[in-house]
Amino acid sequence: MNFSNFAKKVNHYLGVKIFKSDNLFTYSLYTNLLSYFQNKKAKPVEIQNLFQNGFIDLPDVDAEFISKVNREISSQINDDFSGPIFKYKPTKNLQNILINYLKNDYKHPLKILKNLFKCNVYITTIQLRRTFHFDKTKSLEESVYSENYHCDKYVGTHYKQFVYLNDVNKDNGPFTYLSKNETKKFIKNYKFKNRFSNDITKNDYNESENCFVGEAGSSLLVNTTQCLHRAGIPTQGKYRDVLVITYVASPVIKDPDPMHFCNSEKYNFWSPNMEGHFSKKLAKFKNNRQALVSLIKHINQINKFNDNHRSS
Repeated sequence: MNFSNFAKKVNHYLGVKIFKSDNLFTYSLYTNLLSYFQNKKAKPVEIQNLFQNGFIDLPDVDAEFISKVNREISSQINDDFSGPIFKYKPTKNLQNILINYLKNDYKHPLKILKNLFKCNVYITTIQLRRTFHFDKTKSLEESVYSENYHCDKYVGTHYKQFVYLNDVNKDNGPFTYLSKNETKKFIKNYKFKNRFSNDITKNDYNESENCFVGEAGSSLLVNTTQCLHRAGIPTQGKYRDVLVITYVASPVIKDPDPMHFCNSEKYNFWSPNMEGHFSKKLAKFKNNRQALVSLIKHINQINKFNDNHRSS
């Protein structure tokens, strides 16, 4: 094992032991220092709930938008497909539908996150996928489509919105998650190490678990860096279609347009080979100096914020 891999394992081990989080120690330290200053400012009830619990239900997404997306993706998959997950291709028409809606109609998550972080918020990834049933007993030592409990390895400025494109109940393999506090209890009580080490992360668990079920258009915003979560496995013959939008708050970029990366690097933004690339640019750091500069900028911006002039 080389030194870099060893250091990363130690970093993660310390994150689990000290912060009771399935994240790197350095990322958790950054998040907790930032949270100390956020806690003084996160006053509106909706924002306070998101800050404390790590998730909130969002207003349903417009039914006409859901219909447009479903019409566009319906031709991409047929009955012959036999894999556990299908990733829809972002065709030109689908890109336009998504961009127009996010730019012009559905700004609620952006407003919440801008008020929480007191800085610009950027959409870094847009994904559409369908998950099917598979036999987990044959894949106990691997993650097929993130069906084991885990946290996303970024600093806590990274959030995900989940939008259902079909009606989802427990048979459809709903997105499942724990609150921030329950995540800490889970890690402590079950001696959690990582997404592969504990049987409980791979099998049935019901205590304090939240299952996101709802009709097409139902939407949820989650801090996936601090809340343990997993994709549910549909029962035989069932599936789940979901739109996942990733947001990252950053004080570093000056462009206020949340579609900054889509505008400036459109080809890379929609490329399946670049999935997560822009999230990494804003919510992972090459070195400690870069992390410290970002943290200081963010804390300064929060401290200067005037509660009477919240960003819209």
